[in-house]
Amino acid sequence: MRVMRPAQCSAWTGGAPRAELPVTPRHRCGDHAAVKALRRFEPVFGDGSSWQCGSVMNGAGSPVALSELAEWVQVATKRSSLLVAVTAVDGPGGAGKSTFAARLSEALGGVPIVHTDEFASWDDPLDWWPRLIEQVLAPLAAGTPARYQPYNWVTRSLDGWIDVDARHIILEGVSANRLAFSPYVAFAIWIETSREARLARGLERDGTEMLEQWNAWMAAEDDYVARESPKGRSDLVISGEPTIAGHSDGEVLLLRRGRGASGT
Repeated sequence: MRVMRPAQCSAWTGGAPRAELPVTPRHRCGDHAAVKALRRFEPVFGDGSSWQCGSVMNGAGSPVALSELAEWVQVATKRSSLLVAVTAVDGPGGAGKSTFAARLSEALGGVPIVHTDEFASWDDPLDWWPRLIEQVLAPLAAGTPARYQPYNWVTRSLDGWIDVDARHIILEGVSANRLAFSPYVAFAIWIETSREARLARGLERDGTEMLEQWNAWMAAEDDYVARESPKGRSDLVISGEPTIAGHSDGEVLLLRRGRGASGT
């Protein structure tokens, strides 16, 4: 039995005129106590632009220290009324979610990670979510430890039980920011990566014989994105392809895009 016990955390409820962080519909704009807590951060973008309340603005993005982004997550989740704060890291397959989530967890002091791949399966890549709510999200929200059996993609069966007792977890994987999870998610991050790069990564990892399976997975992911607009509802959008000059291992590429709160 594996027991994971991380650091305390919670959720963003503020709006920011000079906003270094965007706000989604589940957050309340105009909470200037939260704004004051963020004033020590400099604007993310070197071109003088800044976040608009409820939006992520279009553009090429800018490198940001991962330690600073982790501070944003901590500040943003501190004001949550949730007993356990869930930070969702969503994006399509091959986007770089697992790599980013592991880095974010380390920057947050060892916050445990629950992977949606531990609930999805070969035959059910997206509609597995009721078990995750029942075994992880609902118990944590009620103040009790979570206990679940992860799916083993090699044996195609469930592995032994895992216990999670935490005040903050990272939920990582495809559809981590689905609408059904909204009551439990305090903060959401979308990883944006080109379709070509994602497919290349997937086939490099799984083998070219998996092309048909990957095409099926990507079609299912396209349906999810079109139906639920997870990118548009995310608090931050970062790149899974950090190729700009000056990028280092201690940084992430933070993107600007259209209005994040409404998905328009």
